Amino acid sequence: MTLKNPSNERWARLALIALMVPVLLATSAGTAMAAEPVARSTGPCATVLAKLAPGETVSRVVSRTCAAPGQQPVAPAGASLLLNVYRDANYGVLLEQLYGYEGPCDASGYSLRVGWNTGYYISSFGTHSFCSYVRAYTGSNWDGGCGTFYDATPYVGDYFNDRIRSFRVASAWHPC
Repeated sequence: MTLKNPSNERWARLALIALMVPVLLATSAGTAMAAEPVARSTGPCATVLAKLAPGETVSRVVSRTCAAPGQQPVAPAGASLLLNVYRDANYGVLLEQLYGYEGPCDASGYSLRVGWNTGYYISSFGTHSFCSYVRAYTGSNWDGGCGTFYDATPYVGDYFNDRIRSFRVASAWHPC
């Protein structure tokens, strides 16, 4: 005759439950995740900006369209290319093309906050349409660290690399 040890049975049940809980949690988490929408990555975007009006600090976004991964954004008709923004140094991997709705840069220029997904990756930029002066800020409200760059910039430097949160582009130099 074999005697059962109640304490061994209890431990066996607890061990079985301990093994099953992670499996059940993984199954339910997988079901919940499948029900949520999956974010799609996009290719570079083309953003059209209105010029700064007197007293304004940020240019109004007129339109924004993004290309499929591996594709180039379509240039908006009648808008002037102001700035190409790149993820890597030496103009590698285009992130964004900024266009002026009301023509090329002038002394007041254009100003914008950079989206979090772009701002964390900016390493270089190319200037166009008389936007020779670029002020870049590490803060999203034209605050924090500020640097003034002249013309196309193959590398923003170690301090600004992947930290730019706002920009101002103009045809005239403005100190930080």
